[in-house]
Amino acid sequence: MTINRVFAIVSILILGLGMGAFSKAFGEWDTTIVISPVAGSLSFAGSRSTLKASYFTGEVADMSNRSLSALFITDKGLTDTGMGVQAFFELPLVAGKPPSTFRISTYLKDDIVIDWPIGTWTLLSDTSFSVTTASLQYGWMECIIAAYGTKISGALLLIPTQTGYTLGAELALQGTTIAGMALEAVTTFGVGANLSEATKAPPIDDTCFCYTGTDIFLGGLALGCVHYENLTRFSEGGFEFTRFEFEIDPLDDWVLPVSFDVTLEFTTQTKSLVLVVPTLYVGGDCLSIYIGLDLPGLGTSGGVAFGGLNLAGLRLSDASIGSVAVSGIIAADGILYKRGKEDDIALHATDYFIGYDSSSSQSSTKYDMVVTLETSKGNLDAAVDAYFRPTGGGSLFGLALFTGELIYKLSSEIEFGIGLAINPVTGWERLMLDFTLSLYL
Repeated sequence: MTINRVFAIVSILILGLGMGAFSKAFGEWDTTIVISPVAGSLSFAGSRSTLKASYFTGEVADMSNRSLSALFITDKGLTDTGMGVQAFFELPLVAGKPPSTFRISTYLKDDIVIDWPIGTWTLLSDTSFSVTTASLQYGWMECIIAAYGTKISGALLLIPTQTGYTLGAELALQGTTIAGMALEAVTTFGVGANLSEATKAPPIDDTCFCYTGTDIFLGGLALGCVHYENLTRFSEGGFEFTRFEFEIDPLDDWVLPVSFDVTLEFTTQTKSLVLVVPTLYVGGDCLSIYIGLDLPGLGTSGGVAFGGLNLAGLRLSDASIGSVAVSGIIAADGILYKRGKEDDIALHATDYFIGYDSSSSQSSTKYDMVVTLETSKGNLDAAVDAYFRPTGGGSLFGLALFTGELIYKLSSEIEFGIGLAINPVTGWERLMLDFTLSLYL
């Protein structure tokens, strides 16, 4: 079945669903072609074409088309009652890389009524199939009940392995105490503490459906101007750590508007302390200065010394030079991080981070500095990025990569994009062409 036929079927389905009262339906066809020089020829690896169809009804359908088309049901960004369905058909333009997939997600939320509404219940699901091998990739379902200021949720994950199937489960309780303190306890079984990560890297063999861990979170705590929260983790082996994160508000008579973040972590054998000064506002533009407190000997049996303050990095956000916005980030330790594995062409300085955050699924990069120039005029958006490495690599100032991106919105339904990555030493690396067609009802 060709992409055109599939898109025609999806369009007819959307037209039929869109006839319902108080409902919205829309579809999107996004095709990206990636061209790279490989061994004297051209490679199209990474090219893909994705069809997306969505249907919403009930109060959730009152949201704007832009909001509904930009979200994914599995991101849990929907809060209104109603129903939603999203289907994705991904077909790579290079056979087998990656395999074709079909994914469907559902959302259902309604009131719990006992004489009058006392809360809500929600059902979420997400199932992915491999079209190439005609097999299940994963199946996930979650039920959430919220009533009387308490939320109880349970999630179940099914993943195929080399010898069969394995399960993962997560049970969570959230609430607020009389004193305003937020309390959350999450217990997991089977494949691990993060079910969403398990879908990306499924186990290679069956995993015991047994207890794997519990996280207990306390938030909304304060001691004067100090706000803090606590996370305590237990695993199948017992206690792992307890972590306190403090945020200290600036005093009214402070000369500089500087706030402090402090993280204090205890395990059975060690303790660690990290102090960060996250933001300092200069002029009218936001210059973020990251500073760490060096405490040699902390976490050892010896004494703790003060080694001074270390500059971890700098960030400049959206400084205006005429009609151009300038952003930049530099890491003193030579490593910048980014979320996920998205191509550098589509990322800019604001998408990179200083310091690793395990809770955000970050990955390290080979760059220590990124500078971005962005401008927008009418329906045209443009961005140019310069990437630098800690070592020179044969180029001036360690310049490692140039990227450029142009996005033109012909209308609310049609969008074109082109991106280019150039290595200053070896020449062009990738050319990306993107075409998006949307149908709204």
